[in-house]
Amino acid sequence: MNPFHWTSFQNALEAFSKAQGQFNGLGYVISSDDPYTVIDLDKCIIDGRLTDQARSIVESMHSYTERSQSGQGLHIFVRAMKPGTRCKNQKQGFEMYDGSAYIAITGDHLPGTPGTIEERQNAVVELYRRYLDKPNKKEKTSELPVPKSPPMDDETIIIIACGAENGEKFRALYSGDWSGYGSQSEADQALCNMLAFYTQNPEQIDRLFRYSGLMREKWERDDYREETIRKAICDLESWYGWRPPEVEFVKKSQSHLITELAEDMEFFHTPDNEAYVRLNVRGHYENWKVRSTNFKTLLAKMFYDKHKKVPGSQALADAQNVLEGRALHEGEERRVYLRVAETESAIYVDLGNEQWQAVQITPEGWQVVQTPPVMFKRTKTMAPLPIPQPGGNIELLRPFLNVKSDDDFMLIVAWVLAAYRDRYPFPILTIQGEQGSAKSTSTKIIRSLVDPSSQPLHSFPDNERDVAIKANGTWVLAFDNLSGVPPKMSDILCKLSTGGGFSTRKLHTDDEEAVFNTMRPLILNGIDDIAKRPDLLDRALILNLPTIDSKVRKAEREFWQEFEQSQPLILGAIFDAVAEALAHLDQVNMDDMPRMIDFAKWASAAWLGSGWDILYGDFMSMYRQNQQLAIDQGIESDPFAMAIIRFMENRDRWEGSPTTALREIGAHASLQDTYSRAWPAANKLKERVRRIAPALRSRGIEFVELPRSGKERKIAFIRAPDYADTG
Repeated sequence: MNPFHWTSFQNALEAFSKAQGQFNGLGYVISSDDPYTVIDLDKCIIDGRLTDQARSIVESMHSYTERSQSGQGLHIFVRAMKPGTRCKNQKQGFEMYDGSAYIAITGDHLPGTPGTIEERQNAVVELYRRYLDKPNKKEKTSELPVPKSPPMDDETIIIIACGAENGEKFRALYSGDWSGYGSQSEADQALCNMLAFYTQNPEQIDRLFRYSGLMREKWERDDYREETIRKAICDLESWYGWRPPEVEFVKKSQSHLITELAEDMEFFHTPDNEAYVRLNVRGHYENWKVRSTNFKTLLAKMFYDKHKKVPGSQALADAQNVLEGRALHEGEERRVYLRVAETESAIYVDLGNEQWQAVQITPEGWQVVQTPPVMFKRTKTMAPLPIPQPGGNIELLRPFLNVKSDDDFMLIVAWVLAAYRDRYPFPILTIQGEQGSAKSTSTKIIRSLVDPSSQPLHSFPDNERDVAIKANGTWVLAFDNLSGVPPKMSDILCKLSTGGGFSTRKLHTDDEEAVFNTMRPLILNGIDDIAKRPDLLDRALILNLPTIDSKVRKAEREFWQEFEQSQPLILGAIFDAVAEALAHLDQVNMDDMPRMIDFAKWASAAWLGSGWDILYGDFMSMYRQNQQLAIDQGIESDPFAMAIIRFMENRDRWEGSPTTALREIGAHASLQDTYSRAWPAANKLKERVRRIAPALRSRGIEFVELPRSGKERKIAFIRAPDYADTG
């Protein structure tokens, strides 16, 4: 139980693997700092089959379940908080822990149960009441604010109850008639409520109920009987012989009590009207969504710690509604950042560690700060960056990237530097190569320098909603193993790269729209030419990786160990370059403005301040060369563009109608190409040529829409020199 003896799963697994039989296995420490509860069932597997009790518990939990080391028991892991202090019911072989416990882990997953640990707070409360809760009856009724009614014998209570204003209803229930209720359980509660008005003695209520016509086998269940009687007593607002003055006695609901617990918390909202709470957690500040499971669990724990009972799920939901309203209508408006925040004077990078530390980068340098002046949020997949170390050099990164040239290596560095801004467009890093060229590994390495994640690579999304969900939960989007980009998704990637909103309907609503207007650093990798449309290629950095010789390949484990050792120094060198970019940005002047001008100026400032132009050459030269590579890739992958180039090969000028142009250009293409999706219809020809016009211009061909003459509007293709001469 000593935290100084704990370590990570990876370290434990490595020690276990090296020990060669010296240890029996691995174990996990359940502590108060994690969200887990484990249920331990002993001797519940007989002849390979679950007992009825175990099957019922497993089905009610429906979360990750594994067999124990003996093979005769089960461990069920859930996200929940144990509602009481008891842990064991030895008679029934039932144990439950949410802290101060060490659980042997087998990984022997029980088929039919989820492979993930699910949130099961309500189910855990029910199991606790059934197997562990032994309420002290005096404590259960001690909430009543005034002396109880004087004691009466059973016969007197029955006589008085039958003669009361609601005597007819009492007589019907006591005789066993529950036809006026939705279920017999509701009738049981109603009768107990009436009995509690005359006596607050749980044993007397139990005795009187057993004499009634409602008595049945279910009443023998301790959990059902005790909860029904407890609720009847605790819900009393008046009783026989005494009625409280309205002014002196106001009963507060659970939701009211929960909101009172949050009185001293700091609530605020974002410009997009998301409600947040800022909490001091063990000496540092964290920002949580008011609607998050973490905050809901915290409220439940605070309520239990103060009132020694579990809050209802509806009370928690109602309290969250109230606190969300407080954040939206009373709290300040503040921006919340994901991983990177840029202000007028500095850039802040969330290290993603438990202390919520950040790196502050200014023109003077960088430092690790404990409480950054900007608000960061965390998501489930975020992983921590290591604490950077000074004294590193960017060349430390080169052994971990498979690139053809210095230019390709430094273009990757430029992309990484750009990913540490949050106000300006990002180039799309496109990594291409055959199998065995380390495309996925290179993508993971590059991403881990900016935004490490438990899910570093994504499959390509199918629609705008999926893109929005991914962009909302991570800073860097890295799409793995692509075989081209569909036109619709190409447009979305362009918007993510340089900005542009798209909207989709909110989940569980009919007409409420969710609008997403954000930019994200993007990485795409695949075997073929991934980007083909000119607008996507305009924003791309194209890298073609060489195949790795089998003689120089490294084992995966060895490779990543070496990288993790170098990563702090590499990060320090990157942050040095970001500081230089901030210091020299105003000194960068450009006469020839490229497509991604903000990226080009930022990288040029880093080159200028770091002296990389001397070591690696002028950044703009390598960037323009890469842009031409992108243009060539776009043209060569477009059969219509290639047909226009062949069509104009021996011409200085051509003009005519779109219909004629399409027919004559088609003579320079294969029949298969003219029937492909890449080939436009006559009424779409001008729109199609406008899209590829920049690429054609790079090959000396200008596209012109001529003034209307007569019925038909003509177009022209002109060789660039002639076009320049004629104006």
